[in-house]
Amino acid sequence: MKSAMSPRTASLAAGLLALPLALAACGGGGTTTASAHPGSSFGADSATITNRYLPITKFDRCVLTGKDGSQRLRVVRVLQPRKKRFTVGGETVRTAVVRDSVTDLRSGQLIEKTIDYFAADRAGTVYYFGEDVSEYHNGRLVGHSGQWRVGRDVSRPGVLMPAHPQVGETFFAERIPGVAVEHDRVVASDLTRRIGGRTYHGVIRIREHATTPKPAEFELKTYAPGTGVITEANGGLKLLRCR
Repeated sequence: MKSAMSPRTASLAAGLLALPLALAACGGGGTTTASAHPGSSFGADSATITNRYLPITKFDRCVLTGKDGSQRLRVVRVLQPRKKRFTVGGETVRTAVVRDSVTDLRSGQLIEKTIDYFAADRAGTVYYFGEDVSEYHNGRLVGHSGQWRVGRDVSRPGVLMPAHPQVGETFFAERIPGVAVEHDRVVASDLTRRIGGRTYHGVIRIREHATTPKPAEFELKTYAPGTGVITEANGGLKLLRCR
């Protein structure tokens, strides 16, 4: 769920997984890292994601609308009934599956569709296992850029949301050489935001710094406890509703 045009692809560097999943913070500049030890990191309920700032499986359908740069977009996120299995360090992990559809509101045409895969470890950290991407132009499929999966393109899932995010905490959301590299930081907490006629308290803000693909860019997103993402694209895209 990286953004409306390119929902977050998240991964850490390739390599064999040897350590337990951990959330490591060093003062204000801590770094969340992801690795896995077979049988000790993900439980049987890994596809049930209840992280208070990203409760992916709480809702069947969420809609965001607004501007991303010069585009006016509508993003519809739908939780799928199926689960997808991945093998990480010899451990089979069940993931939740979410379909994102992005429509250009000016033309009324679908411009991107992704299928994303998520799981939570026993501590509550949310990980991203990959995405299948379909890009459209004038109603025609034109490409699949940015798609990846754990086990095929990289060996580790990326950190999508720490179990207990703290201001100053940093983590790699993406680290796939030549595809996507993104380093994120929690930059604010305990915010109050009013979106779509509803007031949210205890909101956190995360700054995403993507350096691949070029050009490098920053994006701010806000997340509300019990709801998840409420704004993307530096506030241009806002949550309309979830159910």
